[in-house]
Amino acid sequence: MNCHNSGYFSNNQFENDGTALLGTKQQDLGRYIVTKNPGDVGKFRVPTLREITRTGPWMHNGAFTPLKDVLTFYNGGNPEPPKKDLLFMKELRWFPKNQKC
Repeated sequence: MNCHNSGYFSNNQFENDGTALLGTKQQDLGRYIVTKNPGDVGKFRVPTLREITRTGPWMHNGAFTPLKDVLTFYNGGNPEPPKKDLLFMKELRWFPKNQKC
């Protein structure tokens, strides 16, 4: 995925970058709150990278204060556990009852 590839340094889309913290007290359902589309859970608008050093704190919730922490997060491969996402979606009955996570 290349989210920052235009002259604006954004694809102007909503993407899931692994920062929704699903299943925690800090969870943020992202675009789903507006659309109610289960495919939008955890998606946030991709911001421009223009003037990035002047626009912190970073991420949709301001979770990273030094820009170095953002780079560490992405270099770690977006570490939000995927199984937690599946369990959360099953709790909301987005999967049939007989489907296993």
